[in-house]
Amino acid sequence: MWKRTRGLRTHKKEPRLIILYVPEDISTNNIEDTIIRQNPDLNLQKGNIVSKFIYVTKKKYRNAVTEVGADTRKIYCTWR
Repeated sequence: MWKRTRGLRTHKKEPRLIILYVPEDISTNNIEDTIIRQNPDLNLQKGNIVSKFIYVTKKKYRNAVTEVGADTRKIYCTWR
């Protein structure tokens, strides 16, 4: 007899951030290093930011979608 079950997530989803206006020379492979290098005062650690993909808008702007941990999101979003 088959039992219907809902798909359970094995881990929580991390919050995603969209980084607007990413230059052409930055790719999904080096975006984490670039963010850490440009913001030394935030004390971000390698592995806290995971780049998912980069997309181009109709107006030809490049934006990057990244997954970050909750602590990193708080640090990154409150910094201005």
